[in-house]
Amino acid sequence: MALLLAVAAAPGPALAQTGANPLQALHEQTLAQAQAEYKAAPDAQRRALAAVQEVAALNSLGRSAQALQRLDEAAAALGVPVGDAALRAKVLLPLGRCEEALPAVKAQVDALDAGARQLLGPAHAPGGLLLLGAEPLLALTWCHAASRRYDEATATLARVADPFDPSLLHYRAAWYEALRLLGAAERPSLDVAARQLPPRAGHHDLGLAVVQGRITLPQALAALERRRLPPTQAQDARAELLFFAAVRAGAPAERAELLAQLEALAPYGSTEWVMARLLLAPR
Repeated sequence: MALLLAVAAAPGPALAQTGANPLQALHEQTLAQAQAEYKAAPDAQRRALAAVQEVAALNSLGRSAQALQRLDEAAAALGVPVGDAALRAKVLLPLGRCEEALPAVKAQVDALDAGARQLLGPAHAPGGLLLLGAEPLLALTWCHAASRRYDEATATLARVADPFDPSLLHYRAAWYEALRLLGAAERPSLDVAARQLPPRAGHHDLGLAVVQGRITLPQALAALERRRLPPTQAQDARAELLFFAAVRAGAPAERAELLAQLEALAPYGSTEWVMARLLLAPR
């Protein structure tokens, strides 16, 4: 899955046909577009929106230190918020500095909880599903996981939901299985949820099947090929499959080979590429 969801123009024919690295081409296109929009924006609010896209693109291109600098510079220059705490956490994550963002991301989640309680009353259980809070919750999950706090990561992951994206439930289930394999305790609510998944949507069901050991990586890659996803989505999906297969790999040599394939794929902007480097690469 994309580490930062930038609002980029849909890849046109020229981009779709770039053979080398579709994701890299997409993020470079997004970066150029965001920089042009920033210069042309008529007010601070629109410049802030363009700056968010610029930061997201820089981070996705592996230029996280530059993204962090741009985030701070834009906020200082514009005098208005640029992005949110989750954005900053995702920029700090590849730099190994996610802990710095935790208090602000937790405060963001608390604010979303307060809004949900005000809207839903008793129907919003403390620590329960938080609709429309997927981005900060996933940022918090990955920060906890990067620090090997797997129980806290699964507790946060259990709250992730998005009524507009049913495929997210398959993705959540795949990450839960990965966290369990990496050392987390069982979490009954996620065990139940994994048995009550909606029909297949997108490609995340393949990652779940791989990390659960129900299908092999070659079988998953063949199924992915049959789904004929656009080049950028296919590259991102392949990265997920390699990551989840590496998590499940028993032998160090097998894991090392899968990580080498992931590095060769170079899926710019992929959360799984970042997390593989943080969690699975030899120290």
